[in-house]
Amino acid sequence: MILLKLIKKYADADPSAVVFEGRDGRMTWNEFRVETEKIILFLLNHYGSSMPRQASYIARNRADLLPWLSALTTLGVPATGLDYTLPAAHLKTMNDAISSELVIISSKTVFHDHGITQVAQPNALLIDLDSVAIPFLSVRSDGSADMAALLDSYQLPSRPYRAVGFTSGTSSAPKPVLREAPFDQRRFAYFTERFGFGGADRFLSI
Repeated sequence: MILLKLIKKYADADPSAVVFEGRDGRMTWNEFRVETEKIILFLLNHYGSSMPRQASYIARNRADLLPWLSALTTLGVPATGLDYTLPAAHLKTMNDAISSELVIISSKTVFHDHGITQVAQPNALLIDLDSVAIPFLSVRSDGSADMAALLDSYQLPSRPYRAVGFTSGTSSAPKPVLREAPFDQRRFAYFTERFGFGGADRFLSI
């Protein structure tokens, strides 16, 4: 997911340009920056310099999930999406397998008949995007703080690249697959060439 410094670059260039648009609303670059900063501040206040080694999310594609993913990327925390259509027991097994310490969920989408704590380890921080408390969870950010300086002040340790995916799970519960090198540049180059993307286009690879 995109880093805060790039979000800020695009927000400074054209703050009112729409970056996400869908059935659940739209988000401009400036709104994306503000929401990402709020979540970064919340995570820094909660974890300090000891960020989770792994996070996961269980939700449909939705605009309010994306600032969480950008905040985690900015803080160096790998986040893995889990298939929200799977049974709660499978999701719990998957989170256990990757030792996810922060689990972001959409309870309205995923859990109608199951307790939400069934999918996470007991010590994991569980964030429900559909909770009425979410608007009050993040520390307010008016954009006046120097986020780069703030991040530097926490002296977050550098981490080697780490990404976790899962097999399709056709024969059993999905199994984790560790990736130690990114392939985003190759993937984006392929889609840009295939579809002829230009500067006026928006697309999301998820």
